[in-house]
Amino acid sequence: MRRELSSIRLMLNSSKCFALLLFLCFVYFDGLAQSQKNPIVIIPGLLGSELINKNTEEKVWFKLSRSKDDDLRLPISANLSENRDNLVPGDVLRQVKVAFFPSQDIYQGLIRNLVINGWVEATWENPKARNAFYVFPYDWRLDNIENAKLLIQKIEFVKWKLKQPNLKFDVIAHSMGGLIARYAVMYGDEDPPPSLKATWKGAKHFRRVFLIGTPNKGSVLAFRALLKGYSILRINFNINLPFLQNLTMFDLFTIQSVYQLLPHENVKWVYDENLDLMEIDLFDSNTWELYGLGIFSEKNLQEEFDLQVAREYLKAVLERARIFQKAVSFDSTNKSTVRFFKIGSNCKKTLGAVLMYREKARWEVLFENKSVSTEDGKKIDARKLRKLLYTQGDGVVTLDSLLGKTVNGSDTYIVCEEHDRLAANPDVQRYILERLR
Repeated sequence: MRRELSSIRLMLNSSKCFALLLFLCFVYFDGLAQSQKNPIVIIPGLLGSELINKNTEEKVWFKLSRSKDDDLRLPISANLSENRDNLVPGDVLRQVKVAFFPSQDIYQGLIRNLVINGWVEATWENPKARNAFYVFPYDWRLDNIENAKLLIQKIEFVKWKLKQPNLKFDVIAHSMGGLIARYAVMYGDEDPPPSLKATWKGAKHFRRVFLIGTPNKGSVLAFRALLKGYSILRINFNINLPFLQNLTMFDLFTIQSVYQLLPHENVKWVYDENLDLMEIDLFDSNTWELYGLGIFSEKNLQEEFDLQVAREYLKAVLERARIFQKAVSFDSTNKSTVRFFKIGSNCKKTLGAVLMYREKARWEVLFENKSVSTEDGKKIDARKLRKLLYTQGDGVVTLDSLLGKTVNGSDTYIVCEEHDRLAANPDVQRYILERLR
């Protein structure tokens, strides 16, 4: 009897030990799983990637002076996919220094914070599945749809090489990079269908997408750049990143992605001299010539481009922009498990509209709140224009554009910060890291 009782006690003790061992294993592997963070992709915004001449290895962007061999201006033709030169993407812009100005953080602070919190940088050629982040430099001059397809191709290569078909990525995307991320989630590596309704074919690759200062309904500053060009420095001599080179309207005319940043068709943002909203279709190439907008306002146009080629190119690039914008208009149903986070600012004076009026037998576009007189002598007061032209935002993207439509499974986080500094903002980084854990 004693032997039998001893055997029973031994069995009970063994069972307890086994149960304890199982519990400890569960705790260990659960903790290990918690520490195994999903891979991250950082997608920069417009002009946020280096461009390098693949033949000479010269870094063309970022640099202050123009390249003598191949500058940022693309060839133009109606066949947009053939408009290529020798420039290819290098790294993302991590930080830059201009002349006597202090170094400016672009994406280095964000990268450093990820490293501090347990991620390591991997490359697309030598990938890691967990606790890794990838940067996605791209040729920001090209069509956003093509760059979204490239992103999907890189992600699929990583999953294939690691033999992990169910691996999901988190995305931290700034400005225009958010539009690329959204397209990738909504359509994968395919062109949009004729219906321009989201197929969510890319959603299987993603878990969370952080949209930082993304112009979900476009930006008036894209229109201003196409009309006025873009300069290196702001008037107050602060660095205006990521635009650090003087880009003329002729340069920007050739950059396909800029047209995809124009305010969307359903956004009313052009006022006439009576301060009434105008019906004007900027995605119709005839509108640009009719009103003398952009390059069509310049007498030396034919010294820069063949006029017929320019007309055909503009028609094609505007139609592509129209398709892209309609395709990425947020689908409120969000038939996927991907969660979107919209991050931006509402404390900076941001251009949200323009005034168009006739003066000296030509159309003028006003982007500033200053008093003007029209062709028939009507005086328009600057105080009225201030309320009309400006709204809340981050200085580049209005709050209304950032928010776009409400999407199932989306959150919003608003701070007080400039557009170019959002990704470097400590509060923004903290918000993102808390949701990545």
